[in-house]
Amino acid sequence: MRFVEAFAADLTARHRVRQPRRNAEPTPGDGDGDGHGADNPRRARENGPVGVTPRSYTAAMPSKHPRIAVTADDELVHAIERVRAATGTHEPDATLVRRLAVEGAEVELAAGRERRAAAEALFALMDDGRFALDPSSIDELNEQPLTR
Repeated sequence: MRFVEAFAADLTARHRVRQPRRNAEPTPGDGDGDGHGADNPRRARENGPVGVTPRSYTAAMPSKHPRIAVTADDELVHAIERVRAATGTHEPDATLVRRLAVEGAEVELAAGRERRAAAEALFALMDDGRFALDPSSIDELNEQPLTR
């Protein structure tokens, strides 16, 4: 059991990333070859790779928003090519897909509002008796075979 505990402690010490001290002055000798700080190979092993700060491991993402993975299948690639040909845009694919998604959502919502308004107008006409709807005539039209 003692070997396992020692191994775990050694492993933890080797893979620990040192956090920078707040308001700390730089350690004299770091990077200047005098054997202190990061120049000392023993300290470099204890504290991680020389010249790599903890911030290097936790680089900030360009956005605080989560990302969405979209597969660039043949249909999407063809759609992007058609938009580029029609508009002449040179936006990166991800920017173009984002813009099209946002604009497409607005168009879809507007179309839904227009469909609801048309249905409400039709129902209002039917309620006022200004639109005569004969269900048997509609059934007859639906039963007729389509001719071209």
